[in-house]
Amino acid sequence: MQYIRINKLSPKKLYRQLSESIEEAIIKKELIDGDKLPSEREITKVFGVSAKVVRRAYEELSRKGLIDGVSGKGTFVNNRLQVRAPISVVPTMGTWLNQQGYEVRIATTLVNIFSEVPRSFSPLATLSLEPYLVIRRVYRVNQFPFLSRLILIPMSNVISTKEVSMIKLDCLSLIQAITARSLHTVESKILVYNAIGTEADFLNLTSDDAIQFYLSSIYDTSGQPVAIMHSYFNGKYAEFRIAGEDQLYV
Repeated sequence: MQYIRINKLSPKKLYRQLSESIEEAIIKKELIDGDKLPSEREITKVFGVSAKVVRRAYEELSRKGLIDGVSGKGTFVNNRLQVRAPISVVPTMGTWLNQQGYEVRIATTLVNIFSEVPRSFSPLATLSLEPYLVIRRVYRVNQFPFLSRLILIPMSNVISTKEVSMIKLDCLSLIQAITARSLHTVESKILVYNAIGTEADFLNLTSDDAIQFYLSSIYDTSGQPVAIMHSYFNGKYAEFRIAGEDQLYV
């Protein structure tokens, strides 16, 4: 219980101190999904606070979706993101999450031209043997690693790369700016597999964890292929399932 900090001389209410110290431990990954929290009796004994303080702190954390109480077993950390989204917004997931009020931070970690795209970049698609511009963006949502995304654009489609650093552009707008092509169709495939490789490292995953891979093949208004986008969703911090043909549960 070293992560719990309660100062009885502080003007801040005791239940708030307790809830905030546990929330901070979750954000810093001192506590991870599935960890069991101390019981009401343990906290009252160690810190000399009332059972009412503990219950109110746990109620606040539960309202935020950070913990779950399991009858007869105890209280456990629940920090998996559960976001319901139409499948159509997956290619512009960062923008959509911002609109829903989530804190989204995006970092570009790779911009390179490959004479032949490494097979590890393409678990589902067979790419032509030509130079590709590859851009990696890593998304953190509410401070947790959520998505690693690779944008692969054949150099024959690239008009300008000056927009690459424009993080505020969603991925489809970025592709359109780089290629000067009007985008029309996004075809998608999805696969869940054990986390391996560079993208797993960026999502802080091990081989025991899962990645949900989302492949987007992007075409212009004339039906010509423009780019491929790989979306690697974190299966440890987020729960994914397809519900019907028009919904993606994230």
